[in-house]
Amino acid sequence: MTAFIVGLCAMAFAGIGSAVGIASAGKSAIGIEQLKASQGEAPPNLILYVLMPFSQTLYGLVVFAVAVFVVKDKFPPLGPKAWPFIVMGIATGMAIGASAMFQGFVGARACDCIGKQDAGKGTAIMIMGTVETIALFVMVMSIVGMFLAM
Repeated sequence: MTAFIVGLCAMAFAGIGSAVGIASAGKSAIGIEQLKASQGEAPPNLILYVLMPFSQTLYGLVVFAVAVFVVKDKFPPLGPKAWPFIVMGIATGMAIGASAMFQGFVGARACDCIGKQDAGKGTAIMIMGTVETIALFVMVMSIVGMFLAM
């Protein structure tokens, strides 16, 4: 049961962050499409900037899968000894989710910049990729922590 709670916390918080990031960038992309339509112009393709925060949900899913299917028998039963692992799951999910949220905020600004000035594509991808890297590090260290703590 502890493994399920750890994995669920990681995936849930990562998913919440992804939803916020996607919604933030999506609102900007829709605004740019509306602006370009009112000007009679074709809107730029902004879907990459909108959907990038989704990958953090997958990182939460990987942590969930490792906890539930790989190391589940090594977790202590629910009780005082389980709390450090549960806190690890919560912290992992929150860090991955925060990465997704901030990646969405960068994506929203990128949509505005690209839509209004047709500039900043490369810079936006580099920044969004750097934010993504934080989530990858957190996922890897969480998995390493599960194996080392056992």
